[in-house]
Amino acid sequence: MTPPTRRGALLAGPLTAALVLAGCTDDPATPDAAPAPVERTPDTAVDAPPTVDTDALRVPLQVDAVRLVDPGWDAAPQTADGIALGVEDRDGLRRFTAVAADGEALWSAERPASSTGHAVTTTSAGRALAVLADTAAESTTATAYDLRTGEPVWGPVDVPGPPSGPGLVFAASGSEPADAAGPRVVLDADTGETVPLEADVLVLGEHRGTVLVRDGDEVVARTADGEARWSLDTADQGWEAGAVTASPEPSPGPGTVRLRTGEASEALVDLDDGTVLADGFTDVGVDPTTGTLVTVDADGLRGLDAAGTELWTTSTTQETTIEGVSGALVYLRVGDSLRAHNVVTGNVAEAYDPEGTGDLVVPVAVTDASSIVLSDYSGYLLATTDTVAPPAP
Repeated sequence: MTPPTRRGALLAGPLTAALVLAGCTDDPATPDAAPAPVERTPDTAVDAPPTVDTDALRVPLQVDAVRLVDPGWDAAPQTADGIALGVEDRDGLRRFTAVAADGEALWSAERPASSTGHAVTTTSAGRALAVLADTAAESTTATAYDLRTGEPVWGPVDVPGPPSGPGLVFAASGSEPADAAGPRVVLDADTGETVPLEADVLVLGEHRGTVLVRDGDEVVARTADGEARWSLDTADQGWEAGAVTASPEPSPGPGTVRLRTGEASEALVDLDDGTVLADGFTDVGVDPTTGTLVTVDADGLRGLDAAGTELWTTSTTQETTIEGVSGALVYLRVGDSLRAHNVVTGNVAEAYDPEGTGDLVVPVAVTDASSIVLSDYSGYLLATTDTVAPPAP
């Protein structure tokens, strides 16, 4: 699932089977301002994010009666323990804000604009962490904070460069896992110490305390102390070992890992036991309500239940990607339009009020506390677990 970017805009129009997408231009660049002081230590005395006036928005029916807040996030937040951590770039700084499912802002912290990465993970005991990179004086460090309280947990520790992901993986350069240059270092979520790895293994990512590597012809999941949890033989899966790398796209759920297995082919693997949940797709989403998987491949769309049984298929002749899956609906970008399908039946579904007007807002992620991350194609909002009070009579 590829999160929407800031550089698109959804324009409201007649809502039948599809909604038309249109592009917009970027704002002109502003001159560089003088460097602002950096408040690196998390501050818990942070203002609540403003409630969004939805009169000018066309929100999905599933969030029509809940309160939406705008934390100011420029990029899709990462989530764990029902908390979303997002970042806003402003005044030459990167401002991180952690927001709970009810819309409460828990803490915020800043880093220089040159600090280009962060990660959310969990310790072996299940404690959710926010790990923020910090680039200063041509060196990079990483520091872990409790995702709920902002309390320092470990660090700062030296790393070779910014996060190259997935998870607590750091490298000298590269914006995507497959492009990272130089040795890749993995940190132990419990301690911040470097995880010892053999020189000939390829790091595929750190996922909630589990380190995934490609060791020869096998994909192996290990604990930070080196104990193997499970392994997959690439030949048994029909994969060419040398083609297996980390996917640059986020996994669709905390219990799964997404791997690239070919030039235009990926697989979704259960992180607990190594079961291959889906294979051969170009995009994937998981509905947290039903456990249904929806995949996109060269032939079209497929819906699979939690046991891997195929529920439905449908073909498409246009380029299709998954914007998000929420409330038993999958939101698809099909060519230049947006379309929703029921994840269980595959039927085209009515996701928005057909009489509604305003800029469309699309669900892109669901936290494990049932708050929903939304994109309005200029930033990211949060549909909280608080309901909206009905209008006074």
